Amino acid sequence: MSNVNFRSLVKAYSTSVDKAGKNLTALVDWMVAEGITVKLLKDKKSDTSAEMDAGIVASFPKPVQMLLQSATKGLSEQDKQAKRYGQQQIGSRRAKIIKALDARINPVEQGPDQKKTDDQTFCQERVIAMIKRLEKSDNAPFDIVEALTQLVKLQETLSVKI
Repeated sequence: MSNVNFRSLVKAYSTSVDKAGKNLTALVDWMVAEGITVKLLKDKKSDTSAEMDAGIVASFPKPVQMLLQSATKGLSEQDKQAKRYGQQQIGSRRAKIIKALDARINPVEQGPDQKKTDDQTFCQERVIAMIKRLEKSDNAPFDIVEALTQLVKLQETLSVKI
């Protein structure tokens, strides 16, 4: 495995993380071809994980790279926030890469499409819900008895097949 190639692909993706997904696709294609696993990327002690982090950091502007390498103790509040944000971006981009690789290696089968409820069933369910609600209502600003009568008529109409 060529870590330089891996690092450059990670950097290319991370640089354009908010743009089109072409770089992520190229990165995932390369990782699959090289046999890189999700477990390997999640293992913080592996060289591959370190190269991924290095590629992500290389995509940041130089001042942010310097902040990430410096000790937090002597930094101003603004620099501490910038460093924290950079660390969050590393984690976020790592997660996106790992998720994309996992989706490629272990595709989830799409279940059958949810059938859209037909219009008759949809309307009947709503009428039944309104009837139940009105039967429990104490302070509706309209004639509850008349509304229930109309809803029962509507329910009968919906039950008739044309």
